[in-house]
Amino acid sequence: MIRRPPRSTQSRSSAASDVYKRQVVIILLWKISQFFGNGPLWQMFVNIQDENCSKNSWEDLLFVNNFVFGNQLKKDCIGWGWYLGCEMQIFLIMPLVTVAVLRNKTFGKSLIWCLIAASLIYSYFLVVVKGYKEAGKAHSSDFNQHYYVVPWTRAPPYLFGALVGFWYVEEKGTLAKKIASSRLTQIICSIIGAITVYGIINVISPLQKDRNAFTIYEYALYIAGSRLVFVAGLTLFLLPAFLGATLPNIILGNKFFELTAKLNFGTYLFHFVVIQSQAYNSYQSIFLSHETMLYRTIGTATISFFCAFFLHIFVELPFANLEQLIFLNKKSRSS
Repeated sequence: MIRRPPRSTQSRSSAASDVYKRQVVIILLWKISQFFGNGPLWQMFVNIQDENCSKNSWEDLLFVNNFVFGNQLKKDCIGWGWYLGCEMQIFLIMPLVTVAVLRNKTFGKSLIWCLIAASLIYSYFLVVVKGYKEAGKAHSSDFNQHYYVVPWTRAPPYLFGALVGFWYVEEKGTLAKKIASSRLTQIICSIIGAITVYGIINVISPLQKDRNAFTIYEYALYIAGSRLVFVAGLTLFLLPAFLGATLPNIILGNKFFELTAKLNFGTYLFHFVVIQSQAYNSYQSIFLSHETMLYRTIGTATISFFCAFFLHIFVELPFANLEQLIFLNKKSRSS
């Protein structure tokens, strides 16, 4: 039997609560952060942050900072929030794709595949033409503005996820039931998915040691398709859990993962604030080894989750309850 997927794999929060959580972080950076540090560089950070948030916080609130500051993210109030703008823009487009599929499945799904192909082709030729493989160009401002932070290069994983979602909803028993009832098939799916994810992460490692390890065409192929391949592998790995397999559900359905799933967005918003606080309050130069990076990661993650917990309690939950109340009232009136 196909059961409900574990809660840790489901949607995190509403768009309304996301907006207000970002507002809380902006206020924290803009007006409150000055009281949380006294290091030698802290006041410099506070002054820069105050100027950026005074002039540019509106881009963050409207989720357009990835366009406005595509090549100058250091001037943005929440520079690391460009990804949230990109995600919101894709999210706003997805209903159009959904309507196309609901009206005509063949046309709608063909449209999704065409959009995926167009994005991959654009990304491939952009990397080749711009020569982003060369040293100094891989993460330049031009690379950020034209490739790294724009939604049309990051859309394929979302579009692929939509296709998987449509398949999951439409599937009435054939392949889904076979996967759900066969332990061997579940293991094969998870193994193939794990190998795919591991492979796409590590295939680029030779280039980190030798810039000439890949040709420009191989590099462009990796840049264009790596995210889609990663998501496809992750889908295969998690597919048994979505179809009711016992072992993955025991792990992903654990209360700990349910809690972290609720806090992950708030943690993302706060993590860089914590990193900046550590850096600008330090009274000595920071030297990183694998050991110190591990210590800093554990500390940063712990503090970020702690801050996200309060953000969840005082911002997300009230808005989620308000949203439910509004929709329940509408349903009761209509009935």
